[in-house]
Amino acid sequence: LEFRRVLFRSSAVTGSGLLDVQGGTLSIDPAAEVQASLRISSGTVTVQGNLADIQSLTLGGTGALRTGAGDITAKTFTFAAGTLGGAGHTTVTGTSSLSANALAIDTGHTLTLKGDATWAKGQSVTLTNKGTLVNESGAIFTDLGSNFGTQSYSRQLGSGGGSFINRGTYVHDGIGITNLYVFDNQGVIDVRQGVVNVLKGNTVGGAVKLASGAALTF
Repeated sequence: LEFRRVLFRSSAVTGSGLLDVQGGTLSIDPAAEVQASLRISSGTVTVQGNLADIQSLTLGGTGALRTGAGDITAKTFTFAAGTLGGAGHTTVTGTSSLSANALAIDTGHTLTLKGDATWAKGQSVTLTNKGTLVNESGAIFTDLGSNFGTQSYSRQLGSGGGSFINRGTYVHDGIGITNLYVFDNQGVIDVRQGVVNVLKGNTVGGAVKLASGAALTF
């Protein structure tokens, strides 16, 4: 099911296929039931109720926005481009993939990862206006580094008034520097190569593992 640059207001969306928003605005009412996979290729999806049975969630294009006060629980998540915004929560019970593009979690939104996640080498993830990323206990968040051909190249996780809470394991396994802003570590930091630089507003509890040649700086 595709929507291209239209306004579609729904009180019932069911099925096990793919709901692909390619532009315009899709507003999902509180009474809606969505069991399909949801892909936001472009445009805005406003979630007003709670969607607890999404097979897979994808933000796949520049300008793609998931917003609203409603919560989404998805089995898998692909964050290829765009913004998670609004007061709602997005929870992923399985695996997640964060791309090399610039990504944002904004306006009080919380992304909770309960399964393993991989952040591809490349650009930054911005956490703005109290946007929050949570890596839950038992989950492994693997940061593959900036990797633009130089050890001195850096990228950011945070930097906009949000926070990164690690209750599981944060692994840095790539060259370059990752700057962590407002970082609350309650789990494990495992730096296998490159540099992790923990900046303002940090709480580094838990455990730290450092491989030979890797660094954790403050």
